[in-house]
Amino acid sequence: MRAAFCLAAILFLAGVDQLQCAEGLRPAMIGGGADSVAAKLHYPPKERDSKTEAVVVFFCEVAANGRAKNVRTYWNKGYNRFGDAVEKALNQGHFVPAMVEGKPLPVLIGATVFFFARGSSNCRYIHGNGRQAKSSRDAELHPTTNDWERR
Repeated sequence: MRAAFCLAAILFLAGVDQLQCAEGLRPAMIGGGADSVAAKLHYPPKERDSKTEAVVVFFCEVAANGRAKNVRTYWNKGYNRFGDAVEKALNQGHFVPAMVEGKPLPVLIGATVFFFARGSSNCRYIHGNGRQAKSSRDAELHPTTNDWERR
């Protein structure tokens, strides 16, 4: 199981747009292009200039047309602009929809967005964590020292 996950992660990071297994399944993915979620995700300007870093967790439904619906974001208190940036990217961008037997299928996904300020450049990294909230009201995410806010 772990080897399969590692292989899927490597293929995703290598930019493979058509990850399919023998049964005709493809998970929802962040694709490339100017209208992708990744292309719409931007480091908030004030936070970039002050080299502030943050983590934002999100859960959403990826509809059959690749649009995010029912978006839920979670971040540390005081880091609202990072949460806003992720929500904006999810609402404006597109995913590559999941496919079953060649037909798009709506699915629920969750991922973590890391905003890093390193040297003279800032980066955003999205990591799919494969976890789902039991419902949209399950906002009890607590890292070791900080409370999280839910939108």
